[in-house]
Amino acid sequence: MLKTKKEIKKKIKKYCNILFLENIGYKLILNKDLPKATDNYIYNQSLKSTVFSQASPKEIKTIFDVGANIGQTATKFSQNFPQAKIFSFEPAKTTFEELKKNTHSNPNINCFHLALGSETGKSKLYLNSNSQLNSLLNNSQATAFVLPSEEIEVKTVEQFCKANSIYEIDILKTDTEGFDLNVIKGAEYLLKNSKVLFVLSEVGFDLSDRQHTHFFSLKSYLDQHGFKFLGLYDLHYRSRGQLMYCNALWINNDFKG
Repeated sequence: MLKTKKEIKKKIKKYCNILFLENIGYKLILNKDLPKATDNYIYNQSLKSTVFSQASPKEIKTIFDVGANIGQTATKFSQNFPQAKIFSFEPAKTTFEELKKNTHSNPNINCFHLALGSETGKSKLYLNSNSQLNSLLNNSQATAFVLPSEEIEVKTVEQFCKANSIYEIDILKTDTEGFDLNVIKGAEYLLKNSKVLFVLSEVGFDLSDRQHTHFFSLKSYLDQHGFKFLGLYDLHYRSRGQLMYCNALWINNDFKG
């Protein structure tokens, strides 16, 4: 049984690309201390503690839940930030109906049948039997069949904010199966002008993985827009120990909490 960090590093070096994290300030910890993946993966205790250590719950007033699916994350946000106004975006028609049904008892959750991206217009949403894998990217290249699709409306974060008189976003959460950088680029003006406090996105670590935005692509963009990387949460691994995907959290450098 591996007991020390030195032994762990030696063991995973062959299989896992997690060691690069230490070079950007992420501390290697033992497996028993890692956050566990659950259905409510966005809001585990470790992530909540990190957010609360940076900003009090009362400071979180506006949350964007982009890629809301059926409301798993929105309901957790609602529980932890009851005073916040939550904007949940889900482009798939059937999934959107489930989202509304699951959140109708939460008065602070507002649902929108809409996708967010870097440009406005119409696009195809590729549908999967597992609605959590629906994506604006055609990931059928990795499968033996052609995915069904439906036409959807796409707007940018900036356009939506302007139309709805929203001037700041406290948490911008994205889980869009590889489309996350596009979503965040659609908020460029807000990012540049320190109008976004936290960015929380699902990221991957394999360049061949089209279902997740690569961590370094997103980190590079947010570095250029004044954000500091805080940590990784809800880590998912391959059977041989290689890190597949997780949720990454950034905070605006200008925030004085």
